[in-house]
Amino acid sequence: MTAQFDRQVSKPISRLAKSGALGGEQVRAAMAIEDAVVSILTNGIRSGFIEERRGGGMHNTFESGFLESCALRQAYNAWVVAMKQAGLPAGPVLDVIIDGTPLTIIDKRRCKRKGWTRDRIKKALDLYISAQALEAADANRLTA
Repeated sequence: MTAQFDRQVSKPISRLAKSGALGGEQVRAAMAIEDAVVSILTNGIRSGFIEERRGGGMHNTFESGFLESCALRQAYNAWVVAMKQAGLPAGPVLDVIIDGTPLTIIDKRRCKRKGWTRDRIKKALDLYISAQALEAADANRLTA
C-alpha cells in the first residue's frame, strides 16, 4: 500500500488495503465514490477538486474538470443501480468511505455478525468496478 492511498481514503479503507483485504483497484474505486459524492454534494462547484486531490494541481481547465465530474457522477449512479439490483445496502459502504466509520460500529448498529460490513464493502467496490467498466463500454459503443 502506498502512502498516497493513506492520505486519500478513510481509515477503515486504508486498514483494509494494508491488510490485503482490498486491492489497489478497489481502493481507487473507493476514492472515485468519495469524489462523486463530493461532486454531487457541492453541485460541481469545485470542479477542480478531483484533479487537486490527485496531485494534478489546478492547471486543469474548467471544462475537463466538469467532464470528469459528470463521468464520476454517471459511474456513481450506475453503481447505485447495481447495488440496488444486487440487494446490497449502499448506506454502510458510504458510512465507511465518506465518514470513516469503523466497520465494527456499523456491524453493531445493524445488529450483524462481525465481518458483515467488510464483506459488503468488498462486494460494493467490486460492483463499482464492474459498473464503471459497463459505463465505459457503453460510452465507447455510442461514440464508435
